[in-house]
Amino acid sequence: MILANGVGGYAWTGADAGGFFGNPSTEMLVRWYQAAAFAPFFRAHAHIDTKRREPYLFDDPERSYLRDALRLRYSLLPALYTAFWDASRTGLPIARPHYLVLPDDAEGFAIDDQYFIGETGLLIHPVVTEGATDASVYFAGSQVRSHCSAALTATALLRLPDRRRLRGRLARDGAGAARHAAHLPARRHDHSAA
Repeated sequence: MILANGVGGYAWTGADAGGFFGNPSTEMLVRWYQAAAFAPFFRAHAHIDTKRREPYLFDDPERSYLRDALRLRYSLLPALYTAFWDASRTGLPIARPHYLVLPDDAEGFAIDDQYFIGETGLLIHPVVTEGATDASVYFAGSQVRSHCSAALTATALLRLPDRRRLRGRLARDGAGAARHAAHLPARRHDHSAA
């Protein structure tokens, strides 16, 4: 939905973190917060009949995972604001499908489970399957750098042959991002206040 809306000209799009109806498991709530942290539009919003799910209502480690996703979102605001500004000037989406960023990569046209954030080079591969212990991420470039609490337990610098998938174990607190040969401006967060 986010990718289709963006390509269709509606750049400010996202999903309700945790879903609007029903009561997700704690694991899925955490995974959806982690996925939503990278979406152009983020909100934790649900139907009045759902169970309360504010992050402070959970015990650790889930509360820490939710807090980390929110902190990550705030640290990325400069990059997201830049992507919004760029979208307002060019009409290009904020959440960009693989084929839009790398149009010469024929294999990328079939990928709909990962995307890039604007011009940052930040590759997002949300893992939103309950019980998942690993993920397969497609990289078209020959050099990829892992970023922040990447979901793949990978080395700091990965050298991959062109057009290859990397499969790795998921870190429970990972948000699923990798940098693809680009500079990412991020806001430094003071964790001492928390």
